[in-house]
Amino acid sequence: MKTIIGLLFALASQMPAPVHAAVPKIAYQVICDDPTANELISGSVRSRMTAAGLEFADRLPFKKLVVYAQRDVNDTINANGWTFAIAHVSNQATYFVASRLLPTHGPEIDEAKPVLIDMIKEDGFLTYLNTAHLDRLDAGTASILADLLVTELVKRLPK
Repeated sequence: MKTIIGLLFALASQMPAPVHAAVPKIAYQVICDDPTANELISGSVRSRMTAAGLEFADRLPFKKLVVYAQRDVNDTINANGWTFAIAHVSNQATYFVASRLLPTHGPEIDEAKPVLIDMIKEDGFLTYLNTAHLDRLDAGTASILADLLVTELVKRLPK
């Protein structure tokens, strides 16, 4: 509990203000059954995020990009195709509320703390959902996909 409160205080001290001086910390996850494709997509996304000047956070990120990649199966037209589900999730609102409530005490607040702590452990609320399709997956198409994913993520970050 003290560790979570400490992390929340650290997060609250870097909470974005209405005018953001620093780039919010981001996390990403690529989910794919094919290890080679997973490595290709992850590497491309990380490279584009680094080039965009984004900072990474393993714990308590401002936003998380989740990419689910699946090779098309039983496709009689294009057996080499790939389909992607792209999601942005954020738990920033929960972190903010927790940073204000966890240090305080009172009967109602103490009742809410276990729920709030469980919410902190989640990835967050869905803020964006989209799909994409590639006719084939190789270094070139993975690069194009990563450019589009990171451009969309940066566009949706606070200014």
